[in-house]
Amino acid sequence: MEAYILVKISTQREVYARAPIMDFDLDSFAEWIKNIKPSVVFVGYNSHQKGIPIPEPTWEKTLGLMCSLKNAGIQVFPKLIQKVADFFV
Repeated sequence: MEAYILVKISTQREVYARAPIMDFDLDSFAEWIKNIKPSVVFVGYNSHQKGIPIPEPTWEKTLGLMCSLKNAGIQVFPKLIQKVADFFV
């Protein structure tokens, strides 16, 4: 029983979801996420534009974040971002 518990604990993975994504400072936000050391990050824009408007980052800034995370070995899954869905999956 103890061996099973140790295996389960050692295989736990962290996931970070950021959807809808709000505007951010690229370097600070990327480092903050990397420090969490997630295995997977989900990134998506606001799908409910008629709701509460939020300040969204530019496409270039979002792409920069996703590339920075991917280069750090983190799996990135874009949600509602058709331009890059095939590139990151």
